[in-house]
Amino acid sequence: MHPTPSDETITDEHGRPEPPFVAGEAATLLGFLDFQRATLAWKTRGLGEEGLRARLHPTGMTLAGLVKHLAWVEDYWFTQTAAGQPEPDPWAGVDWAADESWEWSSAVADGPEELRTTWETSVARSRASRSTVRSASSPRRPARFAQEASVARSRRASRVFGLTEGRNGISTTSAGTGTPGVSA
Repeated sequence: MHPTPSDETITDEHGRPEPPFVAGEAATLLGFLDFQRATLAWKTRGLGEEGLRARLHPTGMTLAGLVKHLAWVEDYWFTQTAAGQPEPDPWAGVDWAADESWEWSSAVADGPEELRTTWETSVARSRASRSTVRSASSPRRPARFAQEASVARSRRASRVFGLTEGRNGISTTSAGTGTPGVSA
């Protein structure tokens, strides 16, 4: 998972783009969103099925679920809400009434590459959608959608990353518990 910042963006040692110091509302929010995307990529880089599927105490969340949920967040806020496009795959065929947390529950059956591809595809659609929304004479405000997506992402990621430690901030085995990815 490697979201790509623009060429003029400064990146840190982990490849995360620094948000702009001086910019308008939309550019600042989108800069922070790209920073958070890159943080997710960094924190989950190199994790295999075991690390992504481990249930994190006390929430029961998995990193696989977080990655797939954030893919859905990208598509919901940018593709559907901001750009007004129909719900894309893999979300279009989901029976949300039967499982309203489908992106979380189905993620444990997905392999690491499938999860990464789903997320990267959603991020690419988001970037394309925000360009369309910005250039269109539309009442839709890209800054508002970036803010909503950013807040949702930060809230969930901080819960998960706050429960984990180790390489890239993620533990794939935990001392004392004998359970992969679960902190004691």
